[in-house]
Amino acid sequence: MTDATSTVHFDRFAPAHVADPYWLYAELRKAPPFFAEAYGVWVVSRYEDVRRVLAEHRTFSSDFLIRSPLMPHPGVPEVLAAG
Repeated sequence: MTDATSTVHFDRFAPAHVADPYWLYAELRKAPPFFAEAYGVWVVSRYEDVRRVLAEHRTFSSDFLIRSPLMPHPGVPEVLAAG
């Protein structure tokens, strides 16, 4: 798995993606892993890549942090931090 430049415009919360996310999902299933700058996260969406990330927990971090360019509802960060 390598750092790849994505040809997918990834903005999960863009109005077009919210209204009809299925074409975005179809594109993501073809895309190699890429870093989504707006969210500060790696996007891994192809089946074999996802299997590898989940299977190799020593290679890939298991730390989890939700990042969004949108402001969360008050109290949501505290609930997420508590698990």
